[in-house]
Amino acid sequence: LPAEIARAARLKLRWKPADHLDFNLAAFRLQQQGLSTLFALNAEPRPIAELALVQPQTGYSGAVDNPSYFHLQNTVIYGQGVWEAGPVDLKLIGSDQSIETNASYDFDGSPMPLVAFEPAKQTGEVRTAELQLLSNDQTWGADWLNWIGGLYFFKSRQGYDELYLHVLSVDLDGGTAGAISLPPALVNALRGALDPVGLAVPTGNIDLEGVVGTRSYAAFAQGTAALSEWFSLTLGGRYQVEKRWVIASNSNATLSNGESINIFDFDNAGLSDTVRSFKPKVSLDFRPSDDALVYLSWQQALKSAAYNTVNIYDGVDYVEPEEMEAYELGVKTTLLGGTARLNAAAFHYEIKNQQVQYVSLLAGGAIRFENAAGERIRGVDFDLLVELLPEWVDGLVLTAGGAYLDASYQNYQGASGFDSSTGVLTNNNDFSGNRVVRAPDFTGQLGLSKSTPWGAGMLELSGSVYHNSGYSYAPIDDDISNQDAYTTVDAHLSYLYEPWRLRATVFGRNLTDKFYIIGLFNTDFGRLQSPAPPRVVGLRLNWDF
Repeated sequence: LPAEIARAARLKLRWKPADHLDFNLAAFRLQQQGLSTLFALNAEPRPIAELALVQPQTGYSGAVDNPSYFHLQNTVIYGQGVWEAGPVDLKLIGSDQSIETNASYDFDGSPMPLVAFEPAKQTGEVRTAELQLLSNDQTWGADWLNWIGGLYFFKSRQGYDELYLHVLSVDLDGGTAGAISLPPALVNALRGALDPVGLAVPTGNIDLEGVVGTRSYAAFAQGTAALSEWFSLTLGGRYQVEKRWVIASNSNATLSNGESINIFDFDNAGLSDTVRSFKPKVSLDFRPSDDALVYLSWQQALKSAAYNTVNIYDGVDYVEPEEMEAYELGVKTTLLGGTARLNAAAFHYEIKNQQVQYVSLLAGGAIRFENAAGERIRGVDFDLLVELLPEWVDGLVLTAGGAYLDASYQNYQGASGFDSSTGVLTNNNDFSGNRVVRAPDFTGQLGLSKSTPWGAGMLELSGSVYHNSGYSYAPIDDDISNQDAYTTVDAHLSYLYEPWRLRATVFGRNLTDKFYIIGLFNTDFGRLQSPAPPRVVGLRLNWDF
């Protein structure tokens, strides 16, 4: 397997020509290679894969016929200028980002040469600009009012410039069709029939292109008014105009003579959509004491429309904008004379037309989205930090956190999903009432740490336990799509040598060697899963300079 390697560099420059002027410029470059979760094994083959003699692979190791890899290059340039010479501060922010990835992924997750994806060039070019006006100490009403307003611009070009799909490749020179060896007599007969007349057969290689452009303008404002010593009101809003359009969407079949024929071409279809929206926010803050805050908030948000552009034989599909309405009631406070800190919140989200992803070759495209008409997520979460026995023991800290979720699709009819028994993709399912993907009913973490001075530095020992009640990777919410409940244990011992600002850490992750999944795709061929790392023990050095 390829090694996981990441190289990064960052440069920051600051220029302050006057007390009221401040300029910052930053550049970031990242190169990464490895596998991520692209090495996925077929743990539960579907009937179509079983016909090709695909066998289940359920452990940490297995075999695929197509080499898996992932490469990424990301460059970001960022600039900010601030002018603070009057009753209103002026801030200008801009960024330019480019990202390019190439990868290879075995779509059937087996040693059989059935289907493979090769996103040879997935690119993103993003430019942003933002102008902010902010209140300061000299602004009228500064003793009870602070506010911000501004304009925002976003432009991007994102998608697959080159995506190769390899399906049951026909190789007359090698005498094979996918995983099947062709009889020599048949191979010779095909060559003899095709070569004299210049005919060629499809090789099973399909070249895909799908690119979308986005241009967005927005105006926003938010203000917080302290109406009394214990009560504040925040009002905000954002008006946005966003246009998305199809730059390219086409597919071509490669022939055995090296030429290609176009299957579909939507480059000049002129498909575009403009969404105009205003989304407000209201927040009430109550301070019953100096060390407690109770807040209640309501806000709306929007995710713009999208297009399914990575298509094999089907046309470009429009995906409706996703809208959310959120309510939250929370508290932030200190307890036990300041030795404990508690943050807790209860929330309720209503989501309309959520954009849900699924993957299927038989659906006419590689990666597709559709809308779930209604979704509801409600729950509570908390995090707690307590200094234990501070009068007798220094540096002994208990941390705890958890979240309870009730997340379900309230209205998801006409949904796409793979039948649990036949493995066939159908588009007329009703997933209403099913759990939302990647939304466990409960997650919780408990940790204990002890730090103590030792020599010229600080020694720290800590351990933690994490529990996840399990969740589904697909809206169908069946056994093939689910991750069962699991618990992991981590620990570390570190020493910070303060004169050198050097920290050495011995760490252990997943010390109980629990097997669980961190990535899963349901496909036409089965359950392709990427397991989390088994028990890992290592040494890490950090040097701050």
